[in-house]
Amino acid sequence: PRHWPPARSATVEVPPAMSATVEVSTPTDLSFQFHHIHVYVERDSLRPLADYKKLESQLNALASRGSFDPFSGGMRFLPAGALPARVEEGRQIWNQLVDPADRRDEAEYASAGQDFVEQLLVGLGWRVTAEYVGPTTRSVLVTSADPCGVKFCVTCALVGGDDADEPYDHFRRSHVERFFTAHGGRPGIAALGFEVAEEGGVEAILAQYRKRHPALLVWHAGAHAGAPSSDVTTGKRARVDWTLTYTDVRKVQAPTASSAAAAKPAAELELGRMRIGEGFAFY
Repeated sequence: PRHWPPARSATVEVPPAMSATVEVSTPTDLSFQFHHIHVYVERDSLRPLADYKKLESQLNALASRGSFDPFSGGMRFLPAGALPARVEEGRQIWNQLVDPADRRDEAEYASAGQDFVEQLLVGLGWRVTAEYVGPTTRSVLVTSADPCGVKFCVTCALVGGDDADEPYDHFRRSHVERFFTAHGGRPGIAALGFEVAEEGGVEAILAQYRKRHPALLVWHAGAHAGAPSSDVTTGKRARVDWTLTYTDVRKVQAPTASSAAAAKPAAELELGRMRIGEGFAFY
């Protein structure tokens, strides 16, 4: 962003399917902030949501019994030699809280190959706050107690299903498979998500990409030919060249004066709209 010109306004070129130009602010005017990290893990490696919730309850129970980390409160370290005893006390209490099948043998522990979501729950004290199960992938959202803090979206591919039935492009299995092919079959961070609140902000940023680094843009297949004239859809994605727009629309049944009154048609209520533009970080 520091390389963008300091102009205060601009007219952004829009896809051929849209007839009007869009007046937006330039990137220097935008409230641009980091939002989330999208991580891909091995196929079917995410445990059931109930397992993560059970682990969270056990961790909450352990926290209610005391503090068993290297700190005695605030940022004051424990006296010399006190840590092993505190850790052992915590281990004994933990074994009382969990089922025998869930206990781990310390001698068999390996730092590599661990459940990524479990590590966030245990190591950072974060919690699973959302889940999405699509036709070809499954994802969970792991967040801290800070509503404005960083969020981890963790996705794994599922067996079966068809990407054509996936309404959200960023949850398609083809993206996961491409990532694993490019990274030798290893999991890792696939995408960094940023948020901009201003109307037209995505177009302003992508306009700079088109001018300076067009090869880094992610062009969605089929977006150039036959793209819809409007980018607002109900329950489905709209493809308009380099952006994808999703709307959350719910049908609300209007209340009736009495049970005998004729039912009124359901009204559509738009709860929110999300517009996404994608680009590669490097060539």
